[in-house]
Amino acid sequence: MSLKVSVKDIRFTKPFFLYLNVFSITPWYDFNTNLFCRPTISKIYGEPLLRKNNSCVWGHNFIDENILIILKSTTWNVSDWKTLLVNFNIIDANLQTTKRKEEFFKNFYLQLGIKHLLFGIFVGHQFYSWAKFFDFSWLESLWMSPIFEFYEEFLVMVLMHALVESIKVRYRKLNSRLVEVCQNSETNKMDQELSNLSHVYRTLGDNIDAFNSIFGCQILVTLFHWGLQMILCLNYLFVVVVGVDDDLYRNFMIGNICTLIFIKCNFFMIIFSIDSTIQEERKFVDLCYKFQEELVDDCQKVAILRRLAKFSKTFHREFNASRFLKIDKTIIFGLFSKVATYYIITNQLNESQYQKFSPNFTG
Repeated sequence: MSLKVSVKDIRFTKPFFLYLNVFSITPWYDFNTNLFCRPTISKIYGEPLLRKNNSCVWGHNFIDENILIILKSTTWNVSDWKTLLVNFNIIDANLQTTKRKEEFFKNFYLQLGIKHLLFGIFVGHQFYSWAKFFDFSWLESLWMSPIFEFYEEFLVMVLMHALVESIKVRYRKLNSRLVEVCQNSETNKMDQELSNLSHVYRTLGDNIDAFNSIFGCQILVTLFHWGLQMILCLNYLFVVVVGVDDDLYRNFMIGNICTLIFIKCNFFMIIFSIDSTIQEERKFVDLCYKFQEELVDDCQKVAILRRLAKFSKTFHREFNASRFLKIDKTIIFGLFSKVATYYIITNQLNESQYQKFSPNFTG
């Protein structure tokens, strides 16, 4: 099992999928046979994890989006997962991107290790602050905290980003193949080669649909959760905490700033990756029209490219959150505007409470 496989080969996810199986985030899938293995045992194994997550929903009063992904990987129909993974194998065989090795600094598992290190620092500081505030030991803080749920959410975000990046690099490879075919191929070979590229384009569109089906509700609930967490963090940062010493308050400040940075980095990482993937998809159609202009003297090639452009526009796909909203860069401003609005409201309510209970409060 090599950890050096490039993102251009979907088998790079094999070690990561094996690790995610421990948390039932992904179904048990055999990359060698392209089949799901032991589905009944997988469902039985996922049941205690569902109960654990469900108990934390009621214990911490927030919607645990991890339940959705566990259900879709164990209890519910896993056909979308099969579509996603089998299609990746078909595309890799068509584009001949299997057995590629990745550069050291671009290696997925090196980046995953760095992300785990940063996550460990973030969580460790949170434990320290809350343990000091409640006068808990580290073990008591670990037991009482939702670290398991936070870590599951972190792994799901990494998985989503990895799959989106996998789709993006294949669109990029598809575009480079289109340029190569249009510039170098003869007319009699061009029709067959572009037919293969159109099949890859349609298959990638099916993968986007499968991704939306698997992670659509997850993204929707995660956006709500992130918005709520950002409001809470800002509220902690700018509202004076009464009855704590300076050192403890400083630790809470640092912890909430780290939480804000952690949320925004995960948010930007996925949104920007999705937006750039859609740009690569649209570039394929733009290239079809561009080469129609450049090859205007060759009527046969122009006719082939015109058919391909029409086909591509028909099978154009976009990322969405269960069809409630489209996922692109515009969602960033929407989320931040809502967070700013609700933060102003909560800040005004806090000031009114201080004025009510503290006669000497000056704002």
